[in-house]
Amino acid sequence: MEPWSSKPKDRLHPNTYMFNFHNLLLAPVQNNTYICFQVEERKYNSPKAYYWGVFRNQPSHLHQVYPEEPLHAEQRFLSWFYDTLLSPHGDYFVTWYMSWSPCFECAEEVVSFLGEHENVSLRMSASRLYKRDDQDQQEGLRLLDQAGVEVAMMSPEDFKYCWDNYVDNRGRSFTYWKGIRGNYYAQDHTLDKILWG
Repeated sequence: MEPWSSKPKDRLHPNTYMFNFHNLLLAPVQNNTYICFQVEERKYNSPKAYYWGVFRNQPSHLHQVYPEEPLHAEQRFLSWFYDTLLSPHGDYFVTWYMSWSPCFECAEEVVSFLGEHENVSLRMSASRLYKRDDQDQQEGLRLLDQAGVEVAMMSPEDFKYCWDNYVDNRGRSFTYWKGIRGNYYAQDHTLDKILWG
């Protein structure tokens, strides 16, 4: 059985990235959620520091063995960030590139975390909207927006950036798939309707 690890991965396999981040408009909801993150840390009289990596949700069979550990990718990041980096003497600028937008419960947890730690700001861009027609999921996105989180959809340029920085691409260039820009515009329009009505 795969051992539990609270640490992020360095990079994704190319096939894992392309399968999980493909911005299909009608993609079936999958059990896997990935977050490619970057943290910029600024402390007084210290140079900027950068941290990056990848979290995925904890597989259900591991959660049965480690029930006290966070399950969702968002929860895993917050737990790692709190235990490893967070200090009252720094300011933190966090960026998430996500295969799915957060569920309602994770959105609430993120809002609560940011409310308790005002020195942390968050920008999140999602490849796809999780259960976009579900009222609770829409409310979660609005809660994030109202809490000051910059919520967006991943643009084609974001997909290339993640390929270049978070994927073990062995020097291969990113290939834009058919419909990537049109799907981005369509999902961005849906997100605007959710946030602004």
